[in-house]
Order: sequence, then structure tokens, then C-alpha cells
Amino acid sequence: FKNTDICKSTQCNICLDEYTDDSDLMVLNCDHYFHDNCIKHWLTQDSNKCPLCRKEVSKGKAMI
Repeated sequence: FKNTDICKSTQCNICLDEYTDDSDLMVLNCDHYFHDNCIKHWLTQDSNKCPLCRKEVSKGKAMI
């Protein structure tokens, strides 16, 4: 995915809910955005890779 594709996204690709003005988002080192709670659950329970591009997410590399 290209950065310009994800920036245009209006929904979390994990839960598929729309982003709102008060949504807490997290951007991974691959520049993909997700709801904070969704990606934290994904990375701790499901996989250590981005759900979109499958790039490995190193500890401490995600930014809030």
C-alpha cells in the first residue's frame, strides 16, 4: 500500500469502524494507521506484523 492510499482511509482496517474526530489513532513504522486499541490488540494477540502490508513491527517503533 502507498502512504497516499492509507491517508485517504476513513476507517480502521481492523475493526472497519469509521474514524471520528475523537478517535485515538496509532501509526506504525510502515505509515499505516489504525485505532489505538485495535492495533494494540492485534500486535499483542494476533501478530507482530502490520495487518495491511505484513511488515514486521518492532517493539518501540510504533508511535502514538
